[in-house]
Amino acid sequence: PELLRSAYENSLRLATDHKLASIAFPSISTGVYGYPTDKASQIAIRTVLGFLKQDTNVSRVVFVLFSEGDYRTYLTALEQPGRFTLASRVHDEALALPLESGDTWEPRNFDRRSHGLVPLHRALAESYNQATAHLGLDLGIEPVADMLRRLGVERAQPAVPAMLLGAGGMAPIDIAGMYQTIAAGGFRLPLHTIRDIVDAEGVVLQRFPLHYDRVVAVESMHLLHYALREVVEEGTGRSVRRYLPGDFVVAGKTGTTNDNRDSWFAGFSGDLMTVSWIGRDDNGDTGLTGASGAARIWGHFMARASRTPFRYQVPEGIEYFWVDDESGRLSARRCEGSRLLPLSLIHISEPTRQ
Repeated sequence: PELLRSAYENSLRLATDHKLASIAFPSISTGVYGYPTDKASQIAIRTVLGFLKQDTNVSRVVFVLFSEGDYRTYLTALEQPGRFTLASRVHDEALALPLESGDTWEPRNFDRRSHGLVPLHRALAESYNQATAHLGLDLGIEPVADMLRRLGVERAQPAVPAMLLGAGGMAPIDIAGMYQTIAAGGFRLPLHTIRDIVDAEGVVLQRFPLHYDRVVAVESMHLLHYALREVVEEGTGRSVRRYLPGDFVVAGKTGTTNDNRDSWFAGFSGDLMTVSWIGRDDNGDTGLTGASGAARIWGHFMARASRTPFRYQVPEGIEYFWVDDESGRLSARRCEGSRLLPLSLIHISEPTRQ
């Protein structure tokens, strides 16, 4: 309950807290340091729930739409411990899927390489699109779409394979709603712009109650938290570490849309959840990836705004095991290539000891 209340009370701090606003603006300039002036003037940059571009009355927080991340596919898989664990092997190979329109869907990795059989946790941490596509098609499009709805997305999403990689169009405020659910350990807390109504003396006249529902099991969310921590420690989001103390734990995910139209990063610490997004009004190429743009804003901002690192307790039904990262089999700490991973105790295909 205390975690939920903290998540609720901090959910819209950026909209009202002038101190946080003063921190965010230097972070924005840090995120686009070195960006050509003629292009920077056309960029709308938002550290979530915050600000309007100075020369417009349109809030990109609400109205800009862009494709976002693949974490929904991995969370859907981790809800099936009888089939998938963080150690499961997934195929990161080229894929050509004929569509009803006559087109062919051919997702590609950012580095234009295939990596073969890779652990599920690494595929998420490194944003391997091909692995995500294979995994999502194995799961089915509808279960992944249902996960989006449970996390809080009310905007209609296309039931097409590209949705598995984040296609469909969401606003930063939609991303914030989903990540608040993730940060709160699977409890959905709808975002509100008003928490209290007070009189001139500060006396509360009306207070909106705290409503929340568990939409994802704590065991599945714990596994996702591990993977999102790996993103910033070893994966595509590791650029945020340059701004944060070495022992300050955070979790999050980068995102880059086709042709570098959008750069975004979403994540959380123990007391603050933030989404950063960079994009152009003309939908042109920003020249930035999620790691080189939005992640730098996020890291710079969180280093100054957040005071509590992310901590979590291991839930019942989850234990940590040393696993060989290449084979997925149980190993031991002393063995080369072993990794300590959280695993569900109820999964059917438990890794076998080498």
